[in-house]
Amino acid sequence: MRFYFLLPLILIPSLLFAQSSDMEPVTVGFVPNGNQVSMIDLSWGKVIYKLYTGQAPARAVVSPDKKYVWVLNTGSGKTTVIDLTKRGGFAKVEISNMMEPIWPVAFEPAGKSAYGISLKDSALLEIDCTSFEVKSRTRLPAPDGVRGLAITPDRKKLYVIWGNALSTAGLRDYITVFDPSGGKEIGKIPGGKGITALKLSSDGKILLALDAGSSEVLIIDTGNDRVVKRFGVGPGPLYMFSSPDWSKLVVTCGSEIQLYGLDLKKKSSKLIAKAKFDGFGEFGCFDPTGNNLCVVDKNGKRVVVFSPADLSVKSTIPLPGTPANVDLVEMLAMDRNAIARWSSSTRQDAKIVVNQLRNRGLKFKDAEITGTLYESREDTAGTVERKKVTLYFLPPFQSRIDVAGAETVIGKEFVEKVMKDGTSTKRPRRGLWFIPFGMVNVQEATFINRLTAEAGEPGAISIALDIMHEETFAGANFVVLGAVQGDSLSSQFWVNKDSWLPAKVIENDPETGTITETQFLDYRSVPPMTGVGGYWLPMKLDTYINGRLVRTLMLREVSIDQGVDPSLFEF
Repeated sequence: MRFYFLLPLILIPSLLFAQSSDMEPVTVGFVPNGNQVSMIDLSWGKVIYKLYTGQAPARAVVSPDKKYVWVLNTGSGKTTVIDLTKRGGFAKVEISNMMEPIWPVAFEPAGKSAYGISLKDSALLEIDCTSFEVKSRTRLPAPDGVRGLAITPDRKKLYVIWGNALSTAGLRDYITVFDPSGGKEIGKIPGGKGITALKLSSDGKILLALDAGSSEVLIIDTGNDRVVKRFGVGPGPLYMFSSPDWSKLVVTCGSEIQLYGLDLKKKSSKLIAKAKFDGFGEFGCFDPTGNNLCVVDKNGKRVVVFSPADLSVKSTIPLPGTPANVDLVEMLAMDRNAIARWSSSTRQDAKIVVNQLRNRGLKFKDAEITGTLYESREDTAGTVERKKVTLYFLPPFQSRIDVAGAETVIGKEFVEKVMKDGTSTKRPRRGLWFIPFGMVNVQEATFINRLTAEAGEPGAISIALDIMHEETFAGANFVVLGAVQGDSLSSQFWVNKDSWLPAKVIENDPETGTITETQFLDYRSVPPMTGVGGYWLPMKLDTYINGRLVRTLMLREVSIDQGVDPSLFEF
């Protein structure tokens, strides 16, 4: 399956007439976070574009030839390849979805082949980097998963470290050496107490291994596969990465970043600088020039850019979600500019849709609605339970639901208070099901923040307004915000293009992988024939979780502007 994101360029008759600055290289990065991959620009210090690559993207890595970005999507079970080579009247980003999740991945230096471990059956796959077809498949013994790979330039040795690719579970104290052509084990290198990362020099003669258990970096001669030297690093090391010329090595330790000088010929190292990290730093990389190094901060939802001279902070780039890792690549400034312009243009179109909703939406101060909730319980062979429900709304985003004999849920902004059986708890607010009831006298920026969760509220589900398409379904026309054609997994907001009323919202929780779809049905003017078009409310809401209908809410009586007591919404 291939999706094309068309990024309009200003048509240039000839590159001879392009400004020299347009032809200069700039550094951009790809950061999986939330349910999208953010494209960042180091010089501008911001996100310039958002890509949907699949459900819950967890890693992104640039190929050695700088033509592709490989993305592991843990939720959708696919590996995505982003093509960076498309140019012409349009700059295109092409996405090709492979048939299975592959991670980790290692490239032979020429970039013609990639080697990865299938997360389905732990098989070693050799993949052609032009056709993206699997050239060979070899089963490896991987009782606890494969955490890291490295392959020598001559493709005669494949180094494997064991453990969960996305956590520290199942780490081993050795490195296994395989013949990649047949999958035969040809050696084993004893390490320490839990190896978490590998880094192979560009000439393939030196392999570095990070031993988290003993807080050491192992220097291994790949000629005889022996550890020739070790040097200590700070406590709790998590990851390491080298500069392009291999003169420097960075080790991340969560709350600390360490910079070492390397001399591979002498097999020696020297500590250059340490820096406290205000957050949690793990994955990172140098830019292609070696003039900047980046580390993702999972706690602060940002990318921090450091100087490779002394680890001083040069800038920080905020992100919409929790970052997994970052990898950097150079592209022409003219292509970067085109992508940024297209993103801004598409977002402007989304704002028009939001304004249309707001202008044709509701205009009440408060509402009290009674109805019946029908819930289908999977643990009781589909038994349907019927409960009386009262809903209160204090626009724009305060709500209260009283379920007879069950619980009360008060929602305010991005937090809910749940009262049940005499106790109360707070949790991140779940879902955007109340959108049709909350679009009242709200500013455009506030409503967009609600959809995109750009303020970074805990538990918020983000809809990428930079992606939009039109859809025809069951004879009706829709504008879809947050997804490309054919994507039913990412969070998205459907609007009926004829009535400009919300049709449904799909929410993908990247932490649990749960896909919740709420359909807004049976719109009616409430009260009937009031004003021009009345107050349009959906009288039926169907909720599906992972494709199964779990509840139906049927609304009956609606009271508008009767003075709902504000104390009902107190936390």
